Amino acid sequence: MIAVKWDKRKLHSLLLDALKANLNATLSAAENAKEGSNHADAIAKSKYDTFGLELSYFAGSQFERARAVEAKIAVMENTLFNDFDSDDDIDIGAIIQLQNGQKKIQTYLMSDIGAGLDLEYQGIKIIVISPESPLGEAVIGLSQGDTVDAKAFQKNAYSILAVH
Repeated sequence: MIAVKWDKRKLHSLLLDALKANLNATLSAAENAKEGSNHADAIAKSKYDTFGLELSYFAGSQFERARAVEAKIAVMENTLFNDFDSDDDIDIGAIIQLQNGQKKIQTYLMSDIGAGLDLEYQGIKIIVISPESPLGEAVIGLSQGDTVDAKAFQKNAYSILAVH
């Protein structure tokens, strides 16, 4: 088990920062696509030339994605992660340390916002998972010492080493 003093406020802040970086990248992509769709090179030369139109659709979808990320950030700013004791069931906000059969330990943060992001905390890589992900579904409600159903995970058996 990785012995770490977990600071949920710091993890919350790291996740917020990652979401804000994602928002900035999305807005930048949207602005670039919008500018590109209006550029002289994007003007259709024939009825089959759709580059400018495609860029404008891409820009629109990126702006929609940015609005969704902004909404997630607003929710995250008003929600903190709870601390968990070792005998608590895994739920939103839990830090989960799993060990596979080869003794490799992986750390996860259960969050309904930010799934798929990787965080770095005190030199430890933390993968954010949602309760709807295959792993999230498998571990939600379990607790320290339980074994995760291996069928969905490439026949590797996982043990829950710790819940924080």
